[in-house]
Amino acid sequence: MNIIHLSHHEGCQRDLAFTCQRLGYKCSFMRFPYGYNVSKERANRFWSENRDILRSADRIVTSDTAPLSRVILENLENYPGKLVIWVCNRFDYCDGATNDCGFPDSAYYGLVKMATERKDKVKVIPYTDFEYVYARNWRNIPMRDETIRPSGANLEEPPKPSIIPQDVDRTTTFFVPPYHNDTHFMDLASHCSGMGLKCYHGRYAGPKDLANFKGIIHIPYAWSNFALFENWYNDVIYFVPSERFLCELSSRPNFFWSPPFSKEFIRTSEWYLPGHEKLMVFFDSWDELRKKASMDQSSVKTAIKEFMTGHVERTIQQWRIALEN
Repeated sequence: MNIIHLSHHEGCQRDLAFTCQRLGYKCSFMRFPYGYNVSKERANRFWSENRDILRSADRIVTSDTAPLSRVILENLENYPGKLVIWVCNRFDYCDGATNDCGFPDSAYYGLVKMATERKDKVKVIPYTDFEYVYARNWRNIPMRDETIRPSGANLEEPPKPSIIPQDVDRTTTFFVPPYHNDTHFMDLASHCSGMGLKCYHGRYAGPKDLANFKGIIHIPYAWSNFALFENWYNDVIYFVPSERFLCELSSRPNFFWSPPFSKEFIRTSEWYLPGHEKLMVFFDSWDELRKKASMDQSSVKTAIKEFMTGHVERTIQQWRIALEN
């Protein structure tokens, strides 16, 4: 099977490349050069420039931002294969800072609604359960295909040289990510250091470079992200605020959540999804984080390893069914 993958996101690219290698498919990656906001004109321009390449694919997968699918949806009857839209960040995501084309427009919503009805040609697959909720409750568009989460696995390649300072003792040190809530909402690394926790906050050379850290202390900012599954794949434990504590933090200025933030649906988030409880260490206050930082981690690591072993294989089979049918 010949697959072309359109995406803006390296994590999506790595994830699908791993799956296609395991399934024996040929997978080529293409980048859309006209930004996140996909007008009809931009979609058709890309189709015109790459028509022969796109038409040669048995399947085209779009990921990260679903508006990339407009390239095919606008030309669906001229594309002989099938389209898989992997919705990773609300199906109508737009970049407000560069939005010079009035996206999302009403015609785009019509195309997505049509896509959910064209089971012969299109699959619309959420990467986390909230995408169902958003499409149905906020936009009155039902998604019918089952969730396929990131596998977290990557192709086996020579490891990149680590860029973490050699004097960082990972086994006794927590990693603090560089995301908004960990840096701009609050200086999480300094806050944790002030409580006596050893932390490293800085650059790293991909998911494997975080293996063997004592854990990751993080304030979630989205319903899901690829880093969560990639770090689980490398047996790294997340320490995150409890559901109650996150909702408390969300009421403070400058808190960010990939919109919309909804306390009502927080348990559709991968961080608080029923069934993921044993894979996290939750803290209900900063004092509780300080206490739990020295806990025995063996049971959590065992739970992560057991979960990921089954999860990767389940995900591969989900993709096989999605791509072959």
